[in-house]
Amino acid sequence: MPLTLKNFNQRPVPKTYTIVWNETSDPSQFFVEYKDDAVGMTQWSTDFDDFFWYSAVLLDVNWNEVEEVKAVGWVLDMSSFQWALTWTANNVMIKFPRRWIKMSKSGSQVTLSITDEENKEWFQYYAFTKWTTAKDYLYLWAYKSSFSNDNSTVASSFTSWTTYMKSWATWTKTLNFSPCANQKIANMRATASKYGNWYSMITIYPRWYINCLYMMKYGNPNSQSVIWAWYTWWSESIAPWWTNSQTNATYWTSSSTQQVKLFWLEDWWWNVNEFMDGCYFDASKNLTVDKTNSIFQSSAYSTNLWVASSWYMKTIDGSNDGMFRNTSDSAWSSTTYYADGSNSYASRGLRAGGNWGDGADAGAFYVYYASASSASANSGARLMFL
Repeated sequence: MPLTLKNFNQRPVPKTYTIVWNETSDPSQFFVEYKDDAVGMTQWSTDFDDFFWYSAVLLDVNWNEVEEVKAVGWVLDMSSFQWALTWTANNVMIKFPRRWIKMSKSGSQVTLSITDEENKEWFQYYAFTKWTTAKDYLYLWAYKSSFSNDNSTVASSFTSWTTYMKSWATWTKTLNFSPCANQKIANMRATASKYGNWYSMITIYPRWYINCLYMMKYGNPNSQSVIWAWYTWWSESIAPWWTNSQTNATYWTSSSTQQVKLFWLEDWWWNVNEFMDGCYFDASKNLTVDKTNSIFQSSAYSTNLWVASSWYMKTIDGSNDGMFRNTSDSAWSSTTYYADGSNSYASRGLRAGGNWGDGADAGAFYVYYASASSASANSGARLMFL
């Protein structure tokens, strides 16, 4: 059956959804209440998906939406271009229309509001900003990057201009492409840029934006208890598309060899880490970011969010700028508070989500440092178009 593609239009009466939670040792008890237009809603409600209004599309090399992603039981119908696996082939994208975010914190209580009311006072839209322009949509790759080149074989090097990272699922599982990994962050950045200046590896505010949607709908920061993460107890990465047979936008499994998805995004955590660009731990472990999503390098950025702490997450910044920045430096655990590992290191980049070997440390809020000079088999990339 076809995946329903929702045509986004500004609502005639904008809405604001608000969730309030307390940072307690038991993540299942975080949720306090829904407020504003979310009053009366319950956790896991599909009404949240209607408000988020995300959908799956194909984006071509000229940055045009080619069509909605057709599905037969969510096995992607790639028949129209299954043999055109060149860099010009379409990428499977998840499209998120612009929403405005407001976060505040008082003591251990965090308030998160999401609205579709344009430029509402005290709300920010960093996840939808490119240079100085507000974008109507954020596009994220549905899958972790895999390789493609002009003769449809897996590329072994980033040196050729015929080599591109792809977000795609194969028509047949006999084409088993591994996720793009074991490359330096600079190589990933250079390859992403082959698509043009509107493409990059995912940056921190789009990452935090999806986590805002996650918290709004589920109200439990221990993502592994909400959506299973068995694949974080494994020995190697696996190819994208294992969730294609599932027709739900969010899917989990108890299998130790299968992946899961959140809002159609396969492997928001586990399998391989995602490098994040536009953010950096400076020499004093300050988390610095580029709010414009336009300047990418392996050094400090323009906005200083102050010192980032390490270990498991107990408390977050909870502000419009700092959002889910870890502010704790204590020996908590993978089942308490935000339940995810969060480590900083001087003069390093960042990666998120966790990987096949991280076990309980992985999750939606997981952050780890990345050296610009090293490559790892458990670190890959998810590109965005903005």
